[in-house]
Amino acid sequence: MEKKVVFKNKVWFAAYTAVIVVCSLLVGILSGVAIESSITKRKAATEKKAEKEAIKEASGEDYDITKCVTLGKYSGREVSLAVTDEDVQLEIDNLIEENTTYEKKKKGTVKDGDMVYASFEGYVSGKKVDSTCGEDYIEIGSGEWLSGFEEAIIGMKPGETKKFKINVPEGTYGSEEIDGKTVTFRLNVKYICGDEIVPEYNDEFVEGVTEYKTTKEYNAYLKEKLASENEEEKAEYVWTDVLEDSKINEYPESLMKNAETEVLNGYYDMADLYGVSHDEIFQSFGCADEQEFKDTQLEDLAKDTVKELLVAKAIAYQEKISYSDEDYEALVKEEYENYSDMYDSQDAYEKENKDYLERTVLVNAVKEWISAKTNYTK
Repeated sequence: MEKKVVFKNKVWFAAYTAVIVVCSLLVGILSGVAIESSITKRKAATEKKAEKEAIKEASGEDYDITKCVTLGKYSGREVSLAVTDEDVQLEIDNLIEENTTYEKKKKGTVKDGDMVYASFEGYVSGKKVDSTCGEDYIEIGSGEWLSGFEEAIIGMKPGETKKFKINVPEGTYGSEEIDGKTVTFRLNVKYICGDEIVPEYNDEFVEGVTEYKTTKEYNAYLKEKLASENEEEKAEYVWTDVLEDSKINEYPESLMKNAETEVLNGYYDMADLYGVSHDEIFQSFGCADEQEFKDTQLEDLAKDTVKELLVAKAIAYQEKISYSDEDYEALVKEEYENYSDMYDSQDAYEKENKDYLERTVLVNAVKEWISAKTNYTK
């Protein structure tokens, strides 16, 4: 049975009604606050999720670019393009080194550790192979030549000619004409190298090895050349500084794997371009073979590649920097021209090198943006 409230007078009825109204208002207000708070929280969570998705989309991978990189200063930097006396002297030193010769010892016997100057020709089945011929300095015991090549010269005398055979391992030259074959070398020792003969930097030397007559003229040319190079490379200088001032907190595994593959492919392409074997190209960078390169240098080089990409992506995300389809297509065309004889088509080159091309065009766009906001002094 419903209980009825009986009011003895109008004052109590009015008071009761007022209380009911106030309580209803309070309930409504509190409910509204609770609903608004819930909506605000959901909105904030949605915005945060959207921001994370935007960051991932900007990265192009499933990682947070803002957590991977701590950027240094990249806008409004000060960079000097002035040519210093040290810069000029370095060029002079290089010229002197290029023209440094050795005392020509016409007597004696070649021993381990000697440097000799020799001419040589290689034959496979009696046919001379041009890529195995030449004249060069050979340091005995350096390990820079085919296994057994340097050892065969030990005991020879200046002016002596010797024939010897070398079994060339598969993959050494990247040529079916030589790899896996026995090459017969005919080598003549011109002389054993004695002390270095370092030329003096004077007018006579400059006139003999350059198109200039005096050191003063040559120095002026060097300053002008270096100033022009500094102007052309100014974007690279500031980009190097930006990379040095930025810190990588995390190297995503997916990027590292791609970078290692890209680095190796770059060396393979270089070997093919110069007509040498994979091991030989790695030897020219101080490694005994490809495996030693992988064990000692590959990871660091891959990290350099990933760092450049992450820094570029972080700046591009922060500043809303992008590149056009035209920029990308122009890069593909330019790069393909350097390797057109190694791929069936431009599409084939692009497919195999897409990671490199996309990274390069993005980095170029970021470099241009940074360079435009750099204060260069001369």
